Amino acid sequence: MTEKKDSPPNYAFYGEGMASGFFGVGVRRVLRRLQRPWLIRQVQIFDELRRAIDAQEAQLAEIRRLIAELRTEVQQQEARTWDQTAIARRLAAIEDALPESTALHDRQSGTAEEATRY
Repeated sequence: MTEKKDSPPNYAFYGEGMASGFFGVGVRRVLRRLQRPWLIRQVQIFDELRRAIDAQEAQLAEIRRLIAELRTEVQQQEARTWDQTAIARRLAAIEDALPESTALHDRQSGTAEEATRY
């Protein structure tokens, strides 16, 4: 007998512990028939879990998107607050300088009126 060179080597442990013959085949078939409903149910459970995980991942993606939008809005509001603070400080500086400017303007107008009287 010559062995084919393409066939895998025949290791002894491949058939170890397996009953051969009609009785062994019958036992395997019975076990397969008994385990089949359990395995089918297990596949159904895994499919349900996968769908639940996918739904949770979709919700998580939506939450991340909303957080990103909220973060952008907070940054914009913070920028507006700093702009408002800068405008208020400039306005305060103008208001502080206004009485001096008014007094100077009054003095200059008074001299201009006196000059036109003569």
